[in-house]
Amino acid sequence: MTTGQRIRAARKRAGLTQADLASKLGIPYQSIGQWERDVRNPKYETLQRIADALETPLSGLLSGPEKYLSPQVQTVFIKRFLDVLNTYDSADIEAATGSTHPYDNLIDQDNILLSRAKKIADELGVTLDYLTGLTDEPNVSIRSVKDPQLQDAVDDADVDLLNKVHDLCGMDTDVIAENYATGNLNAAWNPRKIRIVQEYLHDSRAILEKLFAAAGLDVQDP
Repeated sequence: MTTGQRIRAARKRAGLTQADLASKLGIPYQSIGQWERDVRNPKYETLQRIADALETPLSGLLSGPEKYLSPQVQTVFIKRFLDVLNTYDSADIEAATGSTHPYDNLIDQDNILLSRAKKIADELGVTLDYLTGLTDEPNVSIRSVKDPQLQDAVDDADVDLLNKVHDLCGMDTDVIAENYATGNLNAAWNPRKIRIVQEYLHDSRAILEKLFAAAGLDVQDP
């Protein structure tokens, strides 16, 4: 969750409207909406005041290190964002965002949050992959990168991991036709077996995070 989403969730739990919270903080209620939509980010001192007003720990409002578009990608993002925006009229924008001027100052920002870039893509009805230049098709999401060597490494890792899981569970894709022919397909590809694998992988995340941390790596690092 983003910081804005956490603020909204905490406000809802406290049973307050945006106007109620704004009154407690002594600020315009529009500021609350901008924070919750991740249009703007409150300063750390303001976050502490928000936490106090909502009677929630400050840590509950922090979403961890924010990620930003790289300068090169941001240049492409802004150009494509403007191209798409020019195809909409003000009524369409207001219907999609609930605001008549949701993108004010976007072009002038030095850094654009990844979370906001995703939200803008959703509001404009295009994919983030398109806005950032990974594809020239507005409605296409792709699972590849432009670096062939890196993509080969990713593909090899995917295949290796999948083969290991299949081997462990006796789900050999090379003999799936033979399993079907001999009536053993359901035994080899049992839905319960697949669910157990999924649960195991989910539960193993904590172990992987500890191993990554010991190696000085973030869990989301390539």
